[in-house]
Amino acid sequence: MHRTFLRVVTILLPFLLAHSVGGQQLLNPQSIRFDGAPQYSTDEFLSVVGIKKGQVYTADYFNQSAQKLMATGVFDNVGFKFDGLELIYSIHENPNLYSVVIGNIPIETGAELDARLHQQIPLYHGRMPSEGTVFDDVRNALQSMVADEGIDAKVTFVPGGDNPGKKATAIKFFIDTPPVEIGDIQITGASDGLRAQIDEAAKRVNRKFDATNSAIVIEDQIASTYLGHGYPAAVIQARRSGKPVLENGVVRVPYTVTVQEGHAYKLGSVKLASGIPIAVDEVEKLTRSRDRYTQEFGYVTGMQSGVEGRLKGKGYLDCKVKANPEFDETAGVVNYTIDAVPGPQYHLGLLQFDNVSDSLRSLLMRNWQMMPGDPFNESYVANFILFAQKSDPVLERSLAGVKATYDAHSNPDTHEVNLVIRLQRQ
Repeated sequence: MHRTFLRVVTILLPFLLAHSVGGQQLLNPQSIRFDGAPQYSTDEFLSVVGIKKGQVYTADYFNQSAQKLMATGVFDNVGFKFDGLELIYSIHENPNLYSVVIGNIPIETGAELDARLHQQIPLYHGRMPSEGTVFDDVRNALQSMVADEGIDAKVTFVPGGDNPGKKATAIKFFIDTPPVEIGDIQITGASDGLRAQIDEAAKRVNRKFDATNSAIVIEDQIASTYLGHGYPAAVIQARRSGKPVLENGVVRVPYTVTVQEGHAYKLGSVKLASGIPIAVDEVEKLTRSRDRYTQEFGYVTGMQSGVEGRLKGKGYLDCKVKANPEFDETAGVVNYTIDAVPGPQYHLGLLQFDNVSDSLRSLLMRNWQMMPGDPFNESYVANFILFAQKSDPVLERSLAGVKATYDAHSNPDTHEVNLVIRLQRQ
């Protein structure tokens, strides 16, 4: 990262100066202004530079104050001038600031965390540099929050972001050791008739703790169970309860779940929204599958999964599929519309077979049917070796006892997927 400090001191009214000390004139700013970064307040800047109007300073002290601003890492250019009355700092914010992502640290995240950090670190406005005093202050603050939770662990970090393959947009903080898991889950509001099923659902929750997502994981697991029993309007709220507990070398974070069951509904119609890029015959296959579900609401989740699988099979790797309910309270029926946001379509870029002979590579390529530029279909990749063995007797013999793994690297900028398939004999 290239950052610049500009030392610019212009004194236009020397008769306003006080006396000199050690050959340096003492400057007496009557006002202080910060230009170029209006998102930060004067008080926030002053908390760093340590200068007050009406007091006297040397030009070197002004120089040191600007260096303090540079040292924060929040700015990549700082200059200043003094006209005999007003001290003016010219500031440019560092364009490479990162949001804070919390992994397995059991603290509140989002706006609440940003507010706590801002209170302690005035120049933190939801984003931070990758180096400098503000970075150090954020990490130290998170370390202190971990200690307040009674956890003896070091907070570490790694650059990260929402889109693999793109430039990092966040810095993720987490605890390496000890491991952190979801602990005891206390459920209130479940009726006696469904208590056993809901308790069992809580046991199936993925225990890996994540500060942002664990409450959602718990809610989704229990909501899915209610849906399966005909309670699609159940309201589930999970929240942390109490401090984490260290048990057998594992930090366990307890949760309380509050349930408002509502009442049972019958499943009405389930249809697909218009405009989803799935062929008519595929839609018909999905809709005809209803009779196969012993739990009628399983058909709703099955339709969701089916639509998502077909979209991803057509290269829509970032698709979002949602089942939108419409409740008919009079009839006690809920109808669903399955809607989807496909997102961009990804295509196969480069294809490479690793750890194979030239002759085997030629045979594999002869049977490979997804060409560069075609929509990327990961299910085709996963089943290719089995398909190739069935279609080619030579490959059936050559691939006997061979295990295939693959790496698919998607680029969200070009929407291409580079694929490496590795073969290893067992």
